[in-house]
Amino acid sequence: MLVFQENLAGENYVLSRQKDELAENLNAAEVKLRKLQSEIDDLTESQTQATEVTALKRDKHGLQSKLKGKVLVLSLLRIQDLVAAYRVASPSGAAKLCQF
Repeated sequence: MLVFQENLAGENYVLSRQKDELAENLNAAEVKLRKLQSEIDDLTESQTQATEVTALKRDKHGLQSKLKGKVLVLSLLRIQDLVAAYRVASPSGAAKLCQF
């Protein structure tokens, strides 16, 4: 039982680190996205060539797609975190949870 709890604690630590790393990546992507949006706004205001605006919009769209994927992964890691914590708190309940 103690070994099982230690394993879960280890898994919980790894998941927590992965979640933190994804959160940092997510924040960095959001900052980059805001910067690209600002550049798009500046280019649009100064009526720069349409090709530059199109390239920035394409980059923005690509970042938004990556951001959505990272949000999904982060959500899944949070769910795994909760399940791991539940297993540690209630090993008998965890057995029932694993039956589903």
